[in-house]
Amino acid sequence: MTFILKAGLIANLCTLTLFSVSPNTETNWNNGNLGKEVSMHNPSAAQDEQFDAFFKRFNRHADFQLASIVFPLKKITVDDDNKQTVEYISKRAWRYINFAKIQYVVITKDKVSKRDVTILLQIEETGVHIQYKFVSKAGKWYLTLITDEST
Repeated sequence: MTFILKAGLIANLCTLTLFSVSPNTETNWNNGNLGKEVSMHNPSAAQDEQFDAFFKRFNRHADFQLASIVFPLKKITVDDDNKQTVEYISKRAWRYINFAKIQYVVITKDKVSKRDVTILLQIEETGVHIQYKFVSKAGKWYLTLITDEST
């Protein structure tokens, strides 16, 4: 991947990220398999299916994506020296991201609790490592935090 393409991908992806550590459930999605479950380790399958359906819609529909984000959206960028920079993305500044259109993407779902799910987005051989934190409020899922640890 050329530097310009990598820089463009990072610039586009830096508009979404999340951080999480304690996995209960993992699902991996690749370009052609967005939304297809690879592995699950949690008995609450109905809740996982609800999030999976939400995430498919979040990925496919710009208006739905915009309505499913808590603005201003907090974005943490962690540099190579582990220094954190915090910024807030306004609704007006948000750019729609279609995960399925990103080449060589590996997406991992990490269920932290019944109401918290983290999506880790990585692009093979690029150093892109972005986490998106989703929280369920009143039965609806929302993106609440992005953490970009790309190198």
